[in-house]
Amino acid sequence: MDSKAMVRSVYECFNRKDLEGLVAYMTEDHRQIVPGTHETFEGRKGMLQFVRMWADGFPDAQLTLESIIGEGDDVVVQFTAHGTHTGPFVTSEGTLPPSGKKMELNFCEVLQLKGDKIQRSTVYFDRLSLMKQLGTDIGIPGQKPTMKPTEVRPH
Repeated sequence: MDSKAMVRSVYECFNRKDLEGLVAYMTEDHRQIVPGTHETFEGRKGMLQFVRMWADGFPDAQLTLESIIGEGDDVVVQFTAHGTHTGPFVTSEGTLPPSGKKMELNFCEVLQLKGDKIQRSTVYFDRLSLMKQLGTDIGIPGQKPTMKPTEVRPH
């Protein structure tokens, strides 16, 4: 299986909610890096925690692959996630109770492979857009939210 086909299989596992199958595509020392929240999830256990928080918060979530670009051991994936926030969504700032709101969010994930496994993933997404779609306070990691999405501050 070539690297792009293998990566496509990872996203198919998420769409089936086969999270154990998804994690099997990771190396034992896998690192999932999320720059927007300053989080790093270590190992297969950490990756399982990361994908489970999304699957639990958005049980109907589906990922639509927009593009996969690969060269050697590096693969970049653009995808869109669609789902309804009907479960608890665990974030670095706490757990958001279900809102019943739908979300559509664009992601870009940069993967580094080692053999036929993924050793490192760095995922980029618009955290502000997600929080707005869920109707939550907008915050900066490590700081208390100060503004609701509907508030407008004067210039």
